[in-house]
Amino acid sequence: MSRVIWVAVWVLVLLGAVACTKTMYVVQNPDGTYTEVEGTAPEKDKTTATVVDPMPDGLLQDPDETQLIDEDLVSLDIESSNDYLRVGDDGPFYLQVSVGAKEYQAADRAAMNLAVVLDRSGSMSGSKLSSVKAAATWLIDNLTPADRVAIVSYSTDVRLDGVAKLDSDGRDTLRRAIEQLQDGGGTYLSGGLEAGAMQVLEALDREHLNRVILLSDGNANEGITDINQLGQLADVYREKGITVTTMGVGLDYNEDLMEKVAVLGGGNYHFIESADAVAAVFDKEMNTLGNTVVRDAVVELELPEGVSVDQIYGYRYEQTGRDVKVYMNSVSSGEKKRLLVSLDVPKKSDGSKVVVAKGKLSYRNEAAGKDMNVDLPEVEVTYTKDDALVERGMNKPVVVKVETVRNAELQKEVYKQLDSGNRDAAQKLVKDRKAAAKATNSVVKSDELDTQIGAIEELEGLVEEVPEEAAEQQQYRESKKYKRSKKADKAKSSDAVLY
Repeated sequence: MSRVIWVAVWVLVLLGAVACTKTMYVVQNPDGTYTEVEGTAPEKDKTTATVVDPMPDGLLQDPDETQLIDEDLVSLDIESSNDYLRVGDDGPFYLQVSVGAKEYQAADRAAMNLAVVLDRSGSMSGSKLSSVKAAATWLIDNLTPADRVAIVSYSTDVRLDGVAKLDSDGRDTLRRAIEQLQDGGGTYLSGGLEAGAMQVLEALDREHLNRVILLSDGNANEGITDINQLGQLADVYREKGITVTTMGVGLDYNEDLMEKVAVLGGGNYHFIESADAVAAVFDKEMNTLGNTVVRDAVVELELPEGVSVDQIYGYRYEQTGRDVKVYMNSVSSGEKKRLLVSLDVPKKSDGSKVVVAKGKLSYRNEAAGKDMNVDLPEVEVTYTKDDALVERGMNKPVVVKVETVRNAELQKEVYKQLDSGNRDAAQKLVKDRKAAAKATNSVVKSDELDTQIGAIEELEGLVEEVPEEAAEQQQYRESKKYKRSKKADKAKSSDAVLY
């Protein structure tokens, strides 16, 4: 049911070692200091060599300590919803692949290569643009001299306002560029995204953290405006090594667009109700990016004959024949991302055992500076007529994840129905999902699901408030309360699917 692999980064501290096979040494000098030596340690130094598997600075322990230290930074976990399947049942059968990173603070993080793409359309006038400019200036002041930043702004046109490495002159240049931003015009979001990505591409380095941060307070109304096309554009840049984070400011931007661009761009999506909070979100984003442990994570699943994908939730994927690639992108210190896959499986007789999936995970371990490929154990299910076996074989954490995703999907679908004026359909969706969630939780008894059921009941209350008359519904949808609830609930739902 649950197969856990710990991908360990080993630090071997061996005093008096007889032989060495590693690639880096820390050799004690006569004056008590230490020097890193690559290659094979000289014979005369072997008794004083500390052998270190390549690690970032800051994880090396006291060289006087003779010990084996296991730095379990990355965890991989593949689980199924049940070890058993009832005879005659063909799914859905659920797999969960988790990729986690323990708390880790790099002593020297990789340099950042950023493009900050700012909306200066007419709707950004007044305190909103002032707050965004202050936040962008704060960002410039709090990055390191090794970082490179491009400031791109857009309205009806697109402009490169400045690009520089952040030495003192570079910071001054970018501060002046930010200060000169003025509002006016439409929202050429696609042009801003393209210009920002081009700036990152100019200095693209695989060893750096390459990202576009796209901020907007409205709907794209110039250039490419189709949500799917904008998402595909972000996907192209992700494949080139550039991730895209989006920040929606206020209550009038298109949250579906910003989420799509972030998911396909491999970055993060942030809902920022008040522009005063932009600096805090910049801080959160930089902390997450700067403490990246796993990068470019790709799960590759090989499905046997008779097994097919029903749905993959949240993450972009590609399927060629029986091979499926899912792009989980990056994982930062203290995070765990969870991929949920719904499978259709063949019907089999009692006692039959079927391997439903096998595969591997490839990723870049930023802490170790290594590309990793890890085989995932095969996942097997046994068919049975014994209901007691099926009940005992239930993997409750995966069942809770399945319910979490269903509850998240509910939030999005309810607002879709309400936006279309289908109040009755929204009510039925909420009623049915609440009943199903309660039935499941009567078995798994999860505090997490209890909380989610409470959120469903709050959503139920909001739907009840929606007027029955079409004209009044439109007025209600324009209210701050409705817009705030919709954006906040959908942002939480997005995270619930991915984590």
